[in-house]
Amino acid sequence: MVNEVVAVGCTSTLVSHGREDRSSRVHIALIKGDGRGVLCNVRLSATGGAGQECDGRDGTISSHATHGDGSSSLDGNDSSMSNIRRSRLEEEQLLAKLILSSIDQNPFQAAHQSESDPAANKLDYTDILNQKGDTMEIVTFHTVNDGDNSANNNRKSHNNEGSVVLAAQKVIDDNETSMDATTIAPQTGSIMVPIAHTVLPADPIVFPGSFNPPHVGHVSLAQAAVKTMTRKKKAELEEYFQRTNTMTGNSSNNDSDGDDDEFGNDSGDSNVMMIEDMWNTTEYQSFKSLDETNVDQGPFSVLFEMSLTNADKPSMEAAEAARRVELFGQISNNGGDDDDDDDVNMPNDWGVLLTSAPLFIDKVRLLKKYLTPSGSTHRKKKLKKYGKTDGSERVREITFVIGTDTMVRIINPKYYGDSYENMLEAVREMGDEGAHFVVGGRLEEIKGSVGGSDGDESRFVTGEDELEGLPQDVRNMFTIIKEDDFRVDISSSELRARRSS
Repeated sequence: MVNEVVAVGCTSTLVSHGREDRSSRVHIALIKGDGRGVLCNVRLSATGGAGQECDGRDGTISSHATHGDGSSSLDGNDSSMSNIRRSRLEEEQLLAKLILSSIDQNPFQAAHQSESDPAANKLDYTDILNQKGDTMEIVTFHTVNDGDNSANNNRKSHNNEGSVVLAAQKVIDDNETSMDATTIAPQTGSIMVPIAHTVLPADPIVFPGSFNPPHVGHVSLAQAAVKTMTRKKKAELEEYFQRTNTMTGNSSNNDSDGDDDEFGNDSGDSNVMMIEDMWNTTEYQSFKSLDETNVDQGPFSVLFEMSLTNADKPSMEAAEAARRVELFGQISNNGGDDDDDDDVNMPNDWGVLLTSAPLFIDKVRLLKKYLTPSGSTHRKKKLKKYGKTDGSERVREITFVIGTDTMVRIINPKYYGDSYENMLEAVREMGDEGAHFVVGGRLEEIKGSVGGSDGDESRFVTGEDELEGLPQDVRNMFTIIKEDDFRVDISSSELRARRSS
């Protein structure tokens, strides 16, 4: 999550009619999840004259100076460079090449090169910046400012606990510098690193809990949630394409304008449908090759979420939050719990999410503003546009991993003033906001039953019985994990007791 994603931004002023004498400028910024960034400042030549050519166009940039402030420059003064002023179209094409080349050449490695070897990892833009007067300056920066550059020092010493404490404190505090959510991502080994800017992937799986401590049961439930939601998402996409293919086939076999889709719109002439096709086609590429042998490789991101604030209790201490985050890193590094009962690996893409949202309705409303746009975003806008807001068509934007006990509390009228209608209203409100729940079962001891030890026996409770009798739209908000996918008879309290004995 830290090493794989790079954000790219660009702004420019290119040649325009009447301003051909002005030097065009390009600024390309790239930033990684851990806050390290590179800024490429480019000035394009404005001195070339039409019809003038030099001997060759294989120009080389004569200098690549590395400065003490972390910046470097490329200064195009070689006599072999072209002397022709570029047109607007040529500058547009050059800009596109610069962006792609900046990503491809890994400027992070080059810009942070060793001062003892300034020629190492040299960036090469000579095929692009090939006119006299073309210059490039590369400046490094870091968006996490801990006052005394402690984020840099922590990263160098492979000890990021201080950074996590600071990030957690910003979530706990209630002032102008506080944050309502921050993401901590695994880096190398057991190292956990705060991400500079909170951005959540589309359709994430969020696993709320206190995680005191996190253990193999949590990891197993997260993996089971990935399997379950991968099957569900793949089935949804395949159903969508079957439905749209049928509608398209019907439309092509008659002279009408086309069949009406589920929104009552003409499917033969719908830009809305085309956009949804593009989203779903893109998302389906990650699912179409998955089957039961590799369903655990589904492209879902899992975020273990801890709310650091509570309306009825004191806020969690930042140091305690950092301790629990560190334990996640240890589990990831060890591939299982401390007792090595099972070899359970973390999901392919995971992180820890610290928030100030104790209730589910608070969580979904808070996290939605950090979600990456997706097909679900488009579909929700479409539902609203065509008045499908009665709950019959809900869009899943965030899936919460919960246990059976939590699900029972969510749908228990006891917690809504003993009012069944109030319960339905509150649950539907969460669904309207985009919340979905994937539910893991638990082992239940039945006291005094015949057949077990000491007259007791046990049964695995999935939660399906508790959903019986609820309106269909409410039942659709819950996806039950099969017992075959998840059954780990361990709890945090049991693990704490085992460790203290």
